[in-house]
Amino acid sequence: MNKKIEENDLNLINIVKLLYKNWLIIFIITSLFSIFAVTYSLSLNNYYTSSALMAPAQDEDNRSSILSSMGGLASIAGLGSSPSINNKTDEAIERMTSKVFYKKVIDKYPEFLPKLMAARDYDHDKKVIIFDNTQYLQNENKWIREVKYPFQTIPSIQESHKEFLKVFSIRRDEQSGFVTASVVHISPIFAEKLLNVVIQEINEITRLKDLSESESALLFLRDESQENKNRDIEQSLNSLIQIEMEKQMLSQISPNYVFEFIDKPFIPELKTGPNRAIICIISFFVGLFLSCSFVLFKSDISLLNSKKNNL
Repeated sequence: MNKKIEENDLNLINIVKLLYKNWLIIFIITSLFSIFAVTYSLSLNNYYTSSALMAPAQDEDNRSSILSSMGGLASIAGLGSSPSINNKTDEAIERMTSKVFYKKVIDKYPEFLPKLMAARDYDHDKKVIIFDNTQYLQNENKWIREVKYPFQTIPSIQESHKEFLKVFSIRRDEQSGFVTASVVHISPIFAEKLLNVVIQEINEITRLKDLSESESALLFLRDESQENKNRDIEQSLNSLIQIEMEKQMLSQISPNYVFEFIDKPFIPELKTGPNRAIICIISFFVGLFLSCSFVLFKSDISLLNSKKNNL
């Protein structure tokens, strides 16, 4: 047992001596990795994150309980569905990441497209985005990029939507129900602008959708209320009419129809990345490991060759 321990100690000492003997190779390889890491990290643009904390603006518990009691009649009116499916917050979150919603935003704000697809750098003094002039000419508002099929010179909705999903994120806390949305971009001003627009648009689109559905539902419910003589059903119909009228009132007066701000989007002052120190530290240790491995591997190859020659 003691003999094995001594052999292991000797092996470890030999490895240390071997590494020390080849310290110059280790130093050069590790330095090259470190220099590359520093150069690479400095070439990366800073990026900034604008975020917003929101609370759901609607409470549908009362409406859901009445709808469940109405059963088939509510379904005919277009009101009945599972509460989990009908939840406006969950629906809005899914819509905000959809291509249909993204297209509506780009159609309304076409200047967003080059900022998503052709931004190369950001001038902090002038507070403007510097575009890649091999892809987009800002002065002429013209796309000139050269791409292969199936891509187009002007980025399509499908292509640019993928870039949108890289910078935009939204999640809902299952315990509190609060929703956090954020946009990451090299321009802190554009990050705040895009996030504000996305939230405003989902509020407006959902508001108009619910307003249209509510108007159709009210016409049906009022017709049924006039024709139906059953007192219990008539009371339920009147309750539904009241709810739809309240929804119309909220649709008309509330700009924050789906989400209410707890913490509004802001123009970030400090960057969120990249973490250049981490990049350099990781590269240093990778370079150190690979250089040591190279020295040991080279030594093993030399040892094998010498044994073959002796044979």
